[in-house]
Amino acid sequence: MTDEDEFEAIVQQRICEAAKITGYPFLGLRNLVRELGAYGTAKQLIAPTPQNLGRFPKGLRVLFDHGLLRYSIEQTVIEFGQSGRLFAAEDMQHAEDRLALIRAVLRRRPQPSPRR
Repeated sequence: MTDEDEFEAIVQQRICEAAKITGYPFLGLRNLVRELGAYGTAKQLIAPTPQNLGRFPKGLRVLFDHGLLRYSIEQTVIEFGQSGRLFAAEDMQHAEDRLALIRAVLRRRPQPSPRR
């Protein structure tokens, strides 16, 4: 099994586990992984491009809301990179920056007021 195959298997497993825990299907992410593969999807999602900066797909917000960012592709990139596989230091930094940004942005969002 190649590193890319192993990364794909772990991403698929984490998507399934997160869906079971949250009840959210992560269809957008599943479709992207089907189209580009897990590695291609990861590279696209962590890239510091204008379309990525400050924009977080609903699935990533769901993970944040449930305290499950450990299931994110970004976290998986970091773990693989730290083990010296598949991702470069720059990729890990982009993934870490993205997770830090989601934590900072989503912590500050207004919470809905309770209905009466």
